[in-house]
Amino acid sequence: MTMRPRPIDDSPIVPVRSSLRPSTFRIFDARARELGVDIGVLLSRLADRAVTPKPRRRAAAKPLTATRSAVDEVDRRIVELNAQRLSDRQIGERVGLHQTAVSRRRRLMGIPSPGRWPQS
Repeated sequence: MTMRPRPIDDSPIVPVRSSLRPSTFRIFDARARELGVDIGVLLSRLADRAVTPKPRRRAAAKPLTATRSAVDEVDRRIVELNAQRLSDRQIGERVGLHQTAVSRRRRLMGIPSPGRWPQS
């Protein structure tokens, strides 16, 4: 059975009673005064924002630049040195990265660590 989302009912307002710490009330009260609205209106707006889904922004593709090509060169070098069964520490020394950075990049590329390669 598929559940359909209920349409938003913007008919009469449902009164809600809430308890706030005095310090929280003072903050809300000050903000409501800045906006020129009643504190109840401010709380209602905050509640609406909390339950309204936000559209997700798609990250823009990074343009190919000299920096990106340098990164590709480092990754290519990591692949080469990894094929020689060097440790992440040894690879890091040769490409100028910390061992953990080499390990992370190798995992992101899906390359097994030299210690986990099948014995031949």
